Amino acid sequence: MDSKKITLITRRGISIISFLFLKPRMVTYLLIFSCVFDLGFFSRWFEVPRTIARFPYFLSILLCIKLCIDYFSFKISAPRNIKPLKIILRFIAILIFISVISLFYSNQSIAIVIFELRYYFLLLVLYLSIYYYLPLPMEEEMFIKSLVILGLIQIPFTAIQYSAVMFYDVHLSVSPLDFSSGTFSNYTALVFLQCVDVGLVLLYQLRRNHPVLIINNYFLILLLMIPLLLSNSRSAMGFVLVIFMSVILRQTYVKRDFVFFLRSFALMIFLSIATFALFYFLFYRKHGFSEQLNIGYIVEYFFRPHDTVAYNYEMARGTSILVAMKLISKSFTTMIFGVGSGSFSETSLLGVRGQHLQVSGPLAGLERIQVSKTLVEYGLMGVINFFIFFLCIFKHARTVAKYYSESLFLDIYIVILISVLLLFFYAPVFNANIVLLVIAYYIAFSHYNLGEFNKQVF
Repeated sequence: MDSKKITLITRRGISIISFLFLKPRMVTYLLIFSCVFDLGFFSRWFEVPRTIARFPYFLSILLCIKLCIDYFSFKISAPRNIKPLKIILRFIAILIFISVISLFYSNQSIAIVIFELRYYFLLLVLYLSIYYYLPLPMEEEMFIKSLVILGLIQIPFTAIQYSAVMFYDVHLSVSPLDFSSGTFSNYTALVFLQCVDVGLVLLYQLRRNHPVLIINNYFLILLLMIPLLLSNSRSAMGFVLVIFMSVILRQTYVKRDFVFFLRSFALMIFLSIATFALFYFLFYRKHGFSEQLNIGYIVEYFFRPHDTVAYNYEMARGTSILVAMKLISKSFTTMIFGVGSGSFSETSLLGVRGQHLQVSGPLAGLERIQVSKTLVEYGLMGVINFFIFFLCIFKHARTVAKYYSESLFLDIYIVILISVLLLFFYAPVFNANIVLLVIAYYIAFSHYNLGEFNKQVF
């Protein structure tokens, strides 16, 4: 490449970055868009280099610099109630502390440690950008509508992906099982978003008895379940049923009305039967997975022994927790702080690989769920840190809800929390940008409304 082309590219790059600095709300929109339309999707379907998926982190760095400049130039100021910010900062600070401690006794590369912490940096920047630059609506109804619309967007994408594999002989996978992922790079993100959405729509129906959009809420729930059916996720049915039961039982407790209890109980049975029937006839029976409804198979699937000689498969999800506990229990230090942040990660961008990451072997698959990954990389202190983080948000949500009678602030968070916890034992949920976006959006949403109440009082 000659010097003229280099100069031209440099000038254009500087111009674009300068423009983005002047338009932080636009950058925030781009960051949100890149979380919803995960660029890792292209690397999965079109063999584009995985590096393209790092674009959200580039945007988050720009926004972080812009936020610092705006703060020190007094364009933005610290909110009156900084408790939500403290919750996130304390959560990240503890993770950094654990990572630094583990560097002293592990052979872990500092580059992979920093790289692994990128998810939590993105969470912080998303929260601050949404709160200060207000690119998203902050009303209760619009919060739910925004997430539901994102869920509806997944329908055409999953339909195209399903058709590509099933009918057009696209050999990116032997079957669409756990493969159709919508606008995301993996089906975990899709399952999370759809579970949150069906929970929020059912919640809105029970509390407001009014359509979230222009169509009947129960029909809307059916539409939101289409991507889950097309993804053929075997665990999605169970997740949806847990969400349904959690929302109905919670609202029964809130209402404390016997007639409402009877109606809710009947609704819970109906939704459970309808969900089971949809998944059974459109997925299990069609693809020959009927035997997977057997309790023995489920136990074997989650707790399959991993002590074979060949180690030619990843360990089961439940087994990964047991192996993680065995690995960190070798010493008191590793039990408290883990074996090191990023030990089971890799990055092609930096060319660094975690020292314990294995494609095949006794530790292969240890990072496949968030619990085992957190336990082995951050130890018991890391697991407790996650627990405290979600508990503090719960307390914050309850505080905000006290100021608004009949509000859904706490109920919305419970739906999000249950969805996170379900996937916490199923996949590395914090690796999905949409999960970080939803959590950051909720914290900013509740924080903004708390600030609005304080303005009215004072």
